[in-house]
Amino acid sequence: MHLLLTRPKSEDDQLPGLLQSKGHTFLSDPVLSVEFVTPGQFDFGSLQAILITSSNALRALAASPDLDLERLRDLPLYAVGSATAAHARDMGFAKIRIGQGTSEDIVRQLIEDLAPGDGEIYYPHSQQVAYDPAPLLIGAGFAIRASVVYRTVPLGTLAPNTVAGLRNGDISGVVLLSPRTAKVYASLIETAGLVTALSRTCHFCLSARVADGLSASLAVPIKVAAHPNLQELVALIGPNDTHSAGKAPGPKALQG
Repeated sequence: MHLLLTRPKSEDDQLPGLLQSKGHTFLSDPVLSVEFVTPGQFDFGSLQAILITSSNALRALAASPDLDLERLRDLPLYAVGSATAAHARDMGFAKIRIGQGTSEDIVRQLIEDLAPGDGEIYYPHSQQVAYDPAPLLIGAGFAIRASVVYRTVPLGTLAPNTVAGLRNGDISGVVLLSPRTAKVYASLIETAGLVTALSRTCHFCLSARVADGLSASLAVPIKVAAHPNLQELVALIGPNDTHSAGKAPGPKALQG
């Protein structure tokens, strides 16, 4: 299957390799760009753990001239997903707790493991978030120190080869990994006049929240990974089968 990948490229992205191992080819056309935001300096001594819901937050921390990463590396780090955890490990974090489910799941795990009186939870995040952990943490008695460390900026158009590939059916599937990406992608599809052309193109979504961001605008075939991680997403897409390429189910969302 020839797939369209829509998220920003990064050196540690495991998805292209996982797809290639299943025999797929792909075209990468990010619909968002990532811009880092300097979080500023603060007292690390008040922290007891770090909550990371995106690898982009780790990249932003690594790029910040104001943060002492050596001190942050001593803290327990709660990461959503194995890919984010692997990135944290590469940055030198050793006390890593990995969540294989949703952001809510890893926050609940953090609440079970830690005590509110031991310090604040540091949560570096995007300017636009799909999930806010503050209510759960505050409800459990924790103090949270949240700071914006990056933002995602929508790109104005799809690349010409992307438009051509979607219009003529050369692209058999579209991979979407975040609600914001899905919404921006849907807007670009409408702008390009491709809605009708995608009536049989399957859209593979990392989670139900991602699918909601897409289906609110487009009536296209959607499949949702059984669990929100890359391995489940690749399993949902399956091995390359040229006989089934482009033969997606109808426009209702299907749980994988």
